[in-house]
Amino acid sequence: MENNENTILSNGNNSQCESCGGNLVFNPNFQKLWCANCQNQYDIPKVVQLVKLPIESATEDISSVDNWKTQNKVFRCKTCGASVILQGLDVTSKCPYCGSDYVLDPNTLPGLKPNTVIPFSFDEKKASEHFRNGVKKIFLIPNSFKKKVPENRIRGIYVPSFAFDSNTNSSYNGVLVKDHTNTNSKGQTTTTHEYIRIAGNKLLNFTNVTIESSSKIDNKDMKALLPYQLNFNYQFNNDFIRGYSTEHYCDSIDKCFEIAQQEMKTQIKQNILNEYRTRYHYDRVQSFNLSTTFNNNLYEYRLLPVYCFEFTYKNKKYITYMNGQTGKIGTGYPKAYWKIVVIVLSILVAFGLVFLLYLLSN
Repeated sequence: MENNENTILSNGNNSQCESCGGNLVFNPNFQKLWCANCQNQYDIPKVVQLVKLPIESATEDISSVDNWKTQNKVFRCKTCGASVILQGLDVTSKCPYCGSDYVLDPNTLPGLKPNTVIPFSFDEKKASEHFRNGVKKIFLIPNSFKKKVPENRIRGIYVPSFAFDSNTNSSYNGVLVKDHTNTNSKGQTTTTHEYIRIAGNKLLNFTNVTIESSSKIDNKDMKALLPYQLNFNYQFNNDFIRGYSTEHYCDSIDKCFEIAQQEMKTQIKQNILNEYRTRYHYDRVQSFNLSTTFNNNLYEYRLLPVYCFEFTYKNKKYITYMNGQTGKIGTGYPKAYWKIVVIVLSILVAFGLVFLLYLLSN
């Protein structure tokens, strides 16, 4: 059947095809709403949004979110009239009777509302192809797994996250240690230590420090999927999340910003120490003190697309995540430990050779 293209309203409340009454879902291959019954496509307004809001303006009552996620929300399916229960933090659901997708009106959500969404850029079939091809490029994955990827269950989920910007001003002081090894004419070696005191100030600006606020994925797994392409960061519209599992945020913006601040401080420290390593080639850090102030703090409540692969390999269950926009594979896959041993031994041999050459040159 020839595809028709219609323009839907920007309120994101259209859930049924105007032609046949079928269920509409977001089709990432077309970047449009799509009817599986008659193949009709419906345009979704796409407004790129890169403007963040001051954190001070993010007024929320996290207790209302906590209370809301413990309640069962009942809605009536617009297609068949059945009563369907929405549990926990979920804001999307599929009617078990007719298969229609339902999305809660964001205005009914407690606390903060999503500002933006980065939509999926490919469907589950292509995600499976990306996964099979992607694991072949990861050295640590067992060869037997690469040759025959196990059957897996794929789910597309939108992960609630906060993206923070901040201008930081840091003061620091500490002591670095540089070792000097000398060998005398008898072949005896002695080591002396040079203590280098450091102090100063560091200005660093951060953008899009992303912290997940989901009950389905942790921050470590989420970090492995970054970055996302922000030129497809659109103003939130319900139509982008139709047909996908989506949940409301579970951690307050204050808690997420605290985590972001710790990440920024870690990066500030690493940045400072790297500069001194280039200058002094020190061997270790004896002490380091850092005091940081965070200014012009901005945020965005953003939904990020993630594919979740669940499979069993050698009687053990695994969950591996994939960036639903770029296809980047994250953590959670099985590892060939003999390959890890090879990497460790190679590093040790390399360090040993460097040390031997150092001794021979003195």
